Amino acid sequence: GSARSYLIYWSRKKEDYSLHGKLLKDYSEPEQAMSVLSKLIFDVVKNNAPEKGAEFLGNGFLLKILSSYYPDYYFPINSEKNIEYALQLFGESTSGLSVFEKNKKLNEIYKSKKREYDKDISPFDFMRFLYDNFNLKEGDKITENEMVIAEGESAFIQFHPSYNYEDFVRGIVAETEEGEVRYNVHNKILAEFAEKAIDNPKGNYVLIIDEINRANLSSVLGELIYALEYRGEIVESMYEYEGSRELTLPQNLYVIGTMNTADRSVGNIDYAIRRRFAFIDMPSKIEVLQNFDSYDTENTRKYAISLYENVEKLFKEEFLSPDFHKEDVMIGHSYFLAKNVQELSMKLEYEIKPILKEYVKDGVLYGEKIINLINVLQG
Repeated sequence: GSARSYLIYWSRKKEDYSLHGKLLKDYSEPEQAMSVLSKLIFDVVKNNAPEKGAEFLGNGFLLKILSSYYPDYYFPINSEKNIEYALQLFGESTSGLSVFEKNKKLNEIYKSKKREYDKDISPFDFMRFLYDNFNLKEGDKITENEMVIAEGESAFIQFHPSYNYEDFVRGIVAETEEGEVRYNVHNKILAEFAEKAIDNPKGNYVLIIDEINRANLSSVLGELIYALEYRGEIVESMYEYEGSRELTLPQNLYVIGTMNTADRSVGNIDYAIRRRFAFIDMPSKIEVLQNFDSYDTENTRKYAISLYENVEKLFKEEFLSPDFHKEDVMIGHSYFLAKNVQELSMKLEYEIKPILKEYVKDGVLYGEKIINLINVLQG
């Protein structure tokens, strides 16, 4: 290439190694030069002493090496200007400091912010945050309150038949203030998450909704059915909050819904809502048992796999109602995940057999032999 600033580089023109710099001026063979250079780098790394190589190696190159071997001491930014501007973001002076001292100072700031915000974020994540949000070429000023790690957040909720728009998006809440009952509008979890995501565009916000099909989704989502598809566009809420009816769902807000197709007590999701989501089938899989690493012994694994296979036989065509597909009603592989055979036997007796018998009552499974086959189930 053309990296002629390095002490040893490959010359495309000569198709051979070329040597550069006063350290290697007395050597003609690349092998000799590499031996000298590697010894120098070894001394720098072994002693954590950048001054040993400062005369011959560039500061940026030294910082790359030292931040790799001593990540607790050096931050992974090697441009002196970028380091200086990063320090200025936090109001830190760089006067009289070497580039290595400046780098160490920035690393201490990273550790401080990690503790302050209790975030499990790597130095590279913090570096990416600085580059993505601030101009490290020209310098920016920020306040302490503006310094938030762009990590994001997740939340888990469960829908039920009485869940509505006022529970999920925005609604009126009765509150007692100075002995009087007042009715105030509050944002609920979806609107709150949307605001957080808008305020922190580099973070990912994930809302997981369990049993999403148990609620009347058209009623729960309201005008946000449109906002789910057209991210970043403003929709009008039926409630005014802090002087505005506007609601927006940003691109970095993700909604994940889970549902069980075997649950006959819930209605289908209509097409208007269905086309706002991507659907992924997650059928019961014996491979999960084969790869499960928490069984105490191999015998337990064999017992679980055998039990799974015996249960699966009950979902043959001769026992399965034609109104159902096996993939939709076969019980999940989580029933067969346990530490030992004793725990699996408990699951068989008090979880697996009862739900299979419930299937018989509901007409999912049928036939004269089926109850007896359930009663004698073993692994």
